[in-house]
Amino acid sequence: MPEPIFLVFELIVYLLLALCLRHALARRRALELLAGVLYGMLLEVATIIQLQGYRYGRFLIMFDQVPLCIGVGWGVILYSVMATSDAWNVLPVQRPFVDALLAWNIDLSMDAVAIRLGFWTWAFDGRWFGVPLANFFAWYVVVASFSASIRLLRAWQDRRGLRWIYPFAAVVPSLFVLLSLDRLYVSYAYQPYDLQWLIFGGQLLLGLVALWTSRRSLRRPQTVDWPVASVPLVFHLLYTGALLWAGFHRQIPALLVISLMMLILGLALHLAPLAPAHLALRGDVDAR
Repeated sequence: MPEPIFLVFELIVYLLLALCLRHALARRRALELLAGVLYGMLLEVATIIQLQGYRYGRFLIMFDQVPLCIGVGWGVILYSVMATSDAWNVLPVQRPFVDALLAWNIDLSMDAVAIRLGFWTWAFDGRWFGVPLANFFAWYVVVASFSASIRLLRAWQDRRGLRWIYPFAAVVPSLFVLLSLDRLYVSYAYQPYDLQWLIFGGQLLLGLVALWTSRRSLRRPQTVDWPVASVPLVFHLLYTGALLWAGFHRQIPALLVISLMMLILGLALHLAPLAPAHLALRGDVDAR
């Protein structure tokens, strides 16, 4: 039987799926959400086979080596970040890179806590509180490639009426890009570590440039979209709470600082519609 904390995590992730599915059904995006879950499961199986870099603990519902809740977690995170960049009116061509940054906002604190809870174990120690930098490279590619594929195929199907097919068709190029770039990363970037940090910085810079070039189009959402906002906020609260509950913050104070920074950033982003009107973005003012 899995540990109680594992069961709590699974239950929370499935509740988030239910919230997102209801939201997606109202917006005719349910197949995209389900395709994200399928993509999450397939990428985990394929990456474990390809790299043998990590293994999961024992959860209640497992498909071979991969817990179902991990695939569901990928699905709801992908759905949430894409809905968020849409709501903020990021330039369409820049949305995949901004989506990757939004996903990093979750994982920069989550992964380091999760390995200490035993949710998964890396085959080797990494430079980010025990997490290999390759993890963040992969997160960026996973999110950016799926976001780009979905958005491109969504526009393509609008002219052909193939809305039942395109979400699942997007899984194929996304997996191809991920596995190809993972192989390149392992072959060329693992040594020296300075190169890995350079790649990490390059991905961060790419996302920030995407945000900067979208600055004039940004519009603060008028209301909080709670089903979408609940995904990052629940992940932040869950893992920051676990960090404090398990006492990891006493061992690694810097991780607590980063977790709180990511939590505050997530709150500021997703609860922005509740802020006073005088804090509106320049784009909001220009639009009026």
